[in-house]
Amino acid sequence: MNNFFQKVRLNLTVGLILLSICSSTWAAKINAAYINTQPVPLGNLKLSTATTYGSTAFTRFNIMGLTFCQKGSNGSCSNAAEAANPIYWGGTQVLDANWNVPNSNQPALTILKALNPNGNKKLFASIIGSQSNNYLAQLSTNKITADASTCGSGGSGVNNIHCLLFYLDKFMNVYGINGIDIDLETGNQQGFVNLLAAIGSNSAFSSTYALSFAPFADGNYKSAVYVQGGACVFQDNGLNYIAGRQYYSGGAIGYPPTSTEILVDTLKSEFASAKNTQCTNSTLRLDASSMVMGLAPYSVLGDEFPHGRGFPNTCQYYYQRNNPDCASMMKKVIAKYPNIGGAFVWTSGLIDPIYYACYMGNALNNTSNNCGEPQPIAGNAGFCGPTQAANCQNPNAQDYQAGPIWNNQAAQIKCPTVCSNVGLKWNGQWTTTNPGIMSVCGCIPAN
Repeated sequence: MNNFFQKVRLNLTVGLILLSICSSTWAAKINAAYINTQPVPLGNLKLSTATTYGSTAFTRFNIMGLTFCQKGSNGSCSNAAEAANPIYWGGTQVLDANWNVPNSNQPALTILKALNPNGNKKLFASIIGSQSNNYLAQLSTNKITADASTCGSGGSGVNNIHCLLFYLDKFMNVYGINGIDIDLETGNQQGFVNLLAAIGSNSAFSSTYALSFAPFADGNYKSAVYVQGGACVFQDNGLNYIAGRQYYSGGAIGYPPTSTEILVDTLKSEFASAKNTQCTNSTLRLDASSMVMGLAPYSVLGDEFPHGRGFPNTCQYYYQRNNPDCASMMKKVIAKYPNIGGAFVWTSGLIDPIYYACYMGNALNNTSNNCGEPQPIAGNAGFCGPTQAANCQNPNAQDYQAGPIWNNQAAQIKCPTVCSNVGLKWNGQWTTTNPGIMSVCGCIPAN
């Protein structure tokens, strides 16, 4: 596989994510959302949130945070027992010594079931981090028979990549996970290549689970984590892919594109680069049907916690002033590429799932269901004001200084004028920021 890196030629500036499909039943257009945390107790995804999302038209969820061992950037395991049970989700070991769900993790199964109540959605767990890539790279690739004997503690196959697939199968089977999202980005990229080679040689695994791939714009266009580079790894190993699942607005956090044409040109450049990308045995095959178009209303981690990359000028709610509407931009791009593989949004804690799932479904399927308007997420404290300090009583509000406000009666008089002066309307909320000197009024879009 090493000469793969010498054969890939591409010119690309933004990341896309490719979805590996195991059978024709996965070929339907994908309407998906990324969940940035694991189910309680492995993370902060609550039953109430999962129930809401499970009731929507979303057909797929990616759930973040799958790692291997827990011993630093080199990905090494602490002992033989951990090496024979290396899978961690949300920093918690997810299987007991017999590769079953520990009693302490049973509540997670209830939450995952709420995401997929009728069994007609697909749940993906994302493998993340340089540590995981380094772990994969140091595993033996010798072909072995991976079973409970060879892969158990002290077994001859411990620290072999084929045993890693044995462990993944155990995890995915008992937790009801349908696919793996390879979101490694950094670290030793040979780990990524070795993982795909192992899956390609394991027909039982590749016919049971689907795979997605999260490319990373790392500046090295020949790297396996780049779009065409990684796509070649899939193609070289006989793993079909049909879709890219998501990329950031404009290719960079905090820089939303100013027109739909920029996004259309970005996709066009992807397809042009593919025509000049030589995989090991054939030219890379990549077109719009091989991608799921996505934008990133990227702000929060899980239900309640702010995300470090939640810049206020990323593509957020449609009513965020001075920036494009995520959903309408997505619809326009889909209209330019009607054969596109699907649509994707990032961050479960921020978006209104009912609105986005409906809007994306309309765009993909050319339907006209009434989606209403996007609503703030009740109780969400991660992103409460687009450009100013949070007003969590009304997450789409901005605070404007009003001088001292002594009581509600004074606020009723002063705040409507304060908001009207900036073209907004008062949302009924006010807060004293400096007693006796300064208060602020919560203002929201007038329309």
